[in-house]
Amino acid sequence: MAVKERRKALGWNRRELAGRAGVNSAALALVERGEWNDEDLLTRLDTVLTAAENGDFDLRLEPHKRPEPEN
Repeated sequence: MAVKERRKALGWNRRELAGRAGVNSAALALVERGEWNDEDLLTRLDTVLTAAENGDFDLRLEPHKRPEPEN
């Protein structure tokens, strides 16, 4: 099942899932439309969704930090 369907099955809006996963809700919208597939972001979303699907509704990840570009 895709991220959007999993999120909706839990009764969450984008802001709720993004907040729990520590990601930007605009990035989540891109993922749900299939326009972005950043592996770290997808892993974070899957971690939170899987936990909730297994009954752990308390999991909240620290905000995602982008690595600093190398000079």
